[in-house]
Amino acid sequence: MRLAVVALQIVLFGCAACAQTVAPQPAQPAHPAQAPTLQDAEQAYSAVSNSVADLLWVRSDYYYHSGEWDSVIALYYRVIDLDPTFAEAYVNCAFLIWSRKTPQAYKEAVALYDRGIKANPNSWVIPLECGQFLVDHMRLAKKMTEAQAAKAGIPYLRLAAQNADKGAPLEKRAAVWRALGHALRRAGQTEAAVRTFKRVLEFNPGDAVALKELSKLEPQQSPGRGESK
Repeated sequence: MRLAVVALQIVLFGCAACAQTVAPQPAQPAHPAQAPTLQDAEQAYSAVSNSVADLLWVRSDYYYHSGEWDSVIALYYRVIDLDPTFAEAYVNCAFLIWSRKTPQAYKEAVALYDRGIKANPNSWVIPLECGQFLVDHMRLAKKMTEAQAAKAGIPYLRLAAQNADKGAPLEKRAAVWRALGHALRRAGQTEAAVRTFKRVLEFNPGDAVALKELSKLEPQQSPGRGESK
């Protein structure tokens, strides 16, 4: 864990500082070592930023259990600033924001989801959360119909499904594709919903939810004229 790493770095840095104070300083070499490169500096900055982000994440847990939501949100934003790849921070922060249930809060939550997707283009978690939020909650905020809210969430859910195909655990992958199928059905896009639930069965045969949805969506096939009943 990164917290363990930063703790070790602090200990080692402290020991090294003490040693430099006590030990005699060696003579400077005739040819000093090569100065750190810009890449070295950037890597060091990234390591320190990630470690501080971890510490703030742990601290946010205290405020969370104390019900100090504004403080939690503020810390989550600091975590995101320090480590833009921290997907869970976007998801948790956006949830606390839209839970305020005001038009401005809904707008801020979507902006934060979009920021997370841009910083983590291969994530399936962030677009999934955003898509489900739009489908389930934005219709209440903007007085959308169920179909309108579903259409707003579909692009995010489609991205989540595409990214989930790249390595998400099987059950998570199936859940993402099922969420897309439900949104397509709510949007009135029946044929696309059928294709999506069939896609679930391709990599997860016997999926109970997909089978149930297909039984409702696919038209019943009647026997032809020349066929026996």
